[in-house]
Amino acid sequence: MPDPTAEEMAPIFQTYGHAAYTCHLLEHGLALLLSVIDHERRRQNLPPRPSPIDPRSPKTIGVLFAEVRTVEYLTHPEIKQIQDATRLRNLLIHSYWSPRTMQAMLTPTGRAWVVEDLKKKRLQLREADRLVTKFVDSYLAKYGETVESLAAPLFEEYVSDDGPPDEVLH
Repeated sequence: MPDPTAEEMAPIFQTYGHAAYTCHLLEHGLALLLSVIDHERRRQNLPPRPSPIDPRSPKTIGVLFAEVRTVEYLTHPEIKQIQDATRLRNLLIHSYWSPRTMQAMLTPTGRAWVVEDLKKKRLQLREADRLVTKFVDSYLAKYGETVESLAAPLFEEYVSDDGPPDEVLH
């Protein structure tokens, strides 16, 4: 069997990369939520929990979400949405390339199915991330801030791929 060409694989791995990036947005969103909760705890002279973003104490996304649930009230549908997204994140990061998806890669129809499947999964993850952002925003509102307002300076630094860079690195 010949190796698939880069052109055949590019849409698949572009979509997979986008989905994996969204997985990490959700994970970092949960860590940010715990950080703002801890900030509020310190303001109330309550002891903070161990930092979820401390590299010496790595946390799985499931553990991060379980920690959020100990300090933040979520409705049953919200819990289900985030739990489903954490399971989906684990599937995409650890076991997406199953025999089924690998076999689908053999045909153009199968490759198109993989791209569509990844797009659907990314949208589900994005919705859960938006829910987490809503909770973070509820804490930041006390300071007249939102996740979007805090991220705006970073987005202003974004440089598109159009045209040559301002300076060439050698």
